[in-house]
Amino acid sequence: MIEEKTQKKTQNKTQEQKKAPRRTAGNPRAAAAPNKKKQRRPSRQEWEEDQRIRQEAVRRRSAVQAVGEPGGKPQNKKLLVFKYGMVLAIVGYVVLLLLMTGGSSKPFDTIEKAVEKTLDTESVSKTTNQGLKRYYGLNAADYDGVMLYVSKSSLSAEEVLLLKVKNNEQIEEVQNAIVSRKDRRRSDFEGYAPDEVALINNSVLSVRGQYIFFVISKNASEYKTAFAKSL
Repeated sequence: MIEEKTQKKTQNKTQEQKKAPRRTAGNPRAAAAPNKKKQRRPSRQEWEEDQRIRQEAVRRRSAVQAVGEPGGKPQNKKLLVFKYGMVLAIVGYVVLLLLMTGGSSKPFDTIEKAVEKTLDTESVSKTTNQGLKRYYGLNAADYDGVMLYVSKSSLSAEEVLLLKVKNNEQIEEVQNAIVSRKDRRRSDFEGYAPDEVALINNSVLSVRGQYIFFVISKNASEYKTAFAKSL
């Protein structure tokens, strides 16, 4: 009896193993195959809706990059403002440079009279053309116009020179003569008149087209402004 029961149990167990699905350790797909569900293909309407959503997301990201994060300061806009500011600054500098270096079509006499109106004739007096040769080593006849005022006192370095060259090649020649004149006057006052040396060191030289303006004076800024306005 016991042996018959044992044999029946063995037979039942063998039959259950045969009925159970076969699993292969080396083949995961075989084990997972019964649970795999077939995916449904989306309809054309669903596909179009998905594409629309994707395009809208891309458009929003582009908009955020252009104006900055929500609630923050625009990034690209700030950069554009900076670039426009730089362009305007460069244009303004060029215009100012043209104004500062540009000459004038006005005759020399007109410029001369405008500058003379501002001069302190109590302290300076006008020299003849010989004065240009004496103080600067230049010949007045070589230029289109010369105005030279020097101090009435030997204790003052004040002087004003207005000169119009005939061509641009003469500009360097006149500038070199002015530098030499400054050096000599500085040597004249060094050691006993520091205030005059300071005036010489702070002298003004302005070249506008064919006009050259040089001044040693406590009123140098005022005289230079009159010169610039007269052009």
